[in-house]
Amino acid sequence: MSPLLAPSVVAALVIAEHEHHAAAAAWFSNQQSFAITPITEAAALRFLLRLGESPQTALEVLAGVRAHPHCEFWPTDLSCTQLSADDIDGADQFSDAYLVGLAAAHGDVLATLDPGLSARFPDRTVLIAS
Repeated sequence: MSPLLAPSVVAALVIAEHEHHAAAAAWFSNQQSFAITPITEAAALRFLLRLGESPQTALEVLAGVRAHPHCEFWPTDLSCTQLSADDIDGADQFSDAYLVGLAAAHGDVLATLDPGLSARFPDRTVLIAS
């Protein structure tokens, strides 16, 4: 099993001061493998830049994640037309629905810190409790 990491999980793992760092790190230590996508990379990069990291540092952090020996990189090869309209709750939640769908297409789940998302997709997510 290689759960797809939601962007917030990537951020919590790489930022020691993140409010969910301890919970994410504890959960992560029990994982045999994990997956990321260009979408999760871009969102984590945006998060790091908003915190004031330089583009070079942010890219190096992401390169470190990608270099992890148990990291799987999944292309965003799921067409949006393959999503169920019932899964799309609106524009603000579209990225979440896409990541849940992408994880399911790979036979896996999305690891998230968002209890609302986990409640909405209980069979397709794993909630990292804080």
